[in-house]
Amino acid sequence: MDNKLSDKLWCDLKTHEEKHKWLMLGCGVKTGIIAPAIQSHLVNDYNTIVQQKDEIIKLECKIEELEQWIAGMTDYHSGIPDWIQQSANSILANNAE
Repeated sequence: MDNKLSDKLWCDLKTHEEKHKWLMLGCGVKTGIIAPAIQSHLVNDYNTIVQQKDEIIKLECKIEELEQWIAGMTDYHSGIPDWIQQSANSILANNAE
């Protein structure tokens, strides 16, 4: 994969992961589009982007889990105030769209 990746140009890279790996291979400096002085900064920045993408996916899963938990509460607990039940149902309706 890295050999094929090193043959690509910046404009050919589709994902942040590809860009990160490409920069780590030093292709930006080799092709002359990245100054050596900023190479490591760009590698760090793209690494951060990749890590945050993974964190966002984890948080979205947690949000979905909590929304299902809220929906379950409204189904089984008649003592929950109407405004909470309406909020939970609204959240579920918006997610279904």
